[in-house]
Amino acid sequence: MSEETRSALRRLPNNPAALAGLFFFGFVMVVLNVLIDPYAVDVTLIPRLLALLVFLVFFLCVFLLPAAAWLTAAPALWRDPVVLLFALYASVTTVSLFFAVNVSAGWTDVFRTWSAFVVLVVAVVLLERRNDWAGFLAKVATVAGLLGASVGCYELVVELGLGLHQRNALLGVTGLMSNVNLYASFLVLVLPLCLCGVAILRGLWRAAAGLAAVSCVFLVILLQTRAAYVALTVGFLVLAGLALSRASHLGLKSWTKPALLAASFVVFVGVSLFVVLADGNLIAERVRSIFSGEAATAAGGRLVIWKITLQMAFSHWLTGVGAGNFPVVLHDYFDIDNPEFSTIHPNWLQPHNDFLWVFAEKGLLGFVLYCGIFVAAFRHLYAALRGGLPRELCWAAVFAATGLAAYMTICFFDFPMERINH
Repeated sequence: MSEETRSALRRLPNNPAALAGLFFFGFVMVVLNVLIDPYAVDVTLIPRLLALLVFLVFFLCVFLLPAAAWLTAAPALWRDPVVLLFALYASVTTVSLFFAVNVSAGWTDVFRTWSAFVVLVVAVVLLERRNDWAGFLAKVATVAGLLGASVGCYELVVELGLGLHQRNALLGVTGLMSNVNLYASFLVLVLPLCLCGVAILRGLWRAAAGLAAVSCVFLVILLQTRAAYVALTVGFLVLAGLALSRASHLGLKSWTKPALLAASFVVFVGVSLFVVLADGNLIAERVRSIFSGEAATAAGGRLVIWKITLQMAFSHWLTGVGAGNFPVVLHDYFDIDNPEFSTIHPNWLQPHNDFLWVFAEKGLLGFVLYCGIFVAAFRHLYAALRGGLPRELCWAAVFAATGLAAYMTICFFDFPMERINH
């Protein structure tokens, strides 16, 4: 973020900042993830989106809009690349409905995208008002991680009992976790902030952050989600690489570099050998099936659905098929070169790749803007790490990059874009 943006944000009234920040991040990172409607078809998808929309209206009216001076920061905010690209992407998402077969199918995506944009802007405004924003976020994430892991372990034990269970049994777990794949992804995304807490917090908060991090990893392993496994591995390698390159700025000891190199080598080689050689192991078999072409089963189908999504994207490369219309037109692409639509497992009625999904629904411009958000975010982090930040902020930038890399990995193998809490 530019210094001009920072200066504009810091001129805002400071009185409600602490309370507003606690209220906002407490809801978005903690409360939102435990809201369900047991009577809904999907107990979390629409209920959480509606809850967020109501919360944002209330929050803006009570906390932000009365402090009209915050509007003076708007021009500087719009010049920030991440904010600008996100606004343009949300606009393209809305305009894509003009090219949709079923306009009503896209309204959920439109509201979800604009809600995410508002969350981004409010988060920037609130965090810029806090000198301790890194530690504050780590504490909120610690609570979210502990609560999330506790809920997951409780539901697994109550419904299935102790132990490592078959994947089909895990899919039958209902309640707060709803979808075990997306719940595992949520835990992976909370994990970097919990680890940041271990690095920069002190006393009981550091111990709690460590417990939250270990609990998240433990539950992700139990849930057997392939995208989450890959994201954990990629996140660890990014974390190790950044820690090695910025060791002096992070205040690491001299022995840390060889230790990190050894750990990275062991993790990479060990995970690779385990996945390739471990016959009969539930976890290894799950990871090996990630590129399966058996579209008739829930375990495979990515290669099939990716191929079909690319066909859809290239045939509507300029405008896309419209937000939310991927499942509406999907059956048109099952022809002599693809499996019969009736043989496709319902699990593969989504692309399982957010990048391809955006390309297919929002066209080339939407795809470029979506990728541009990640590029701009990484450029911010790269500039921050090159700029000689204080130790605490340097750790925050390292874990932010780790989390962003993990999120992009999940985007490549799953569909976090569908869930507002992701």
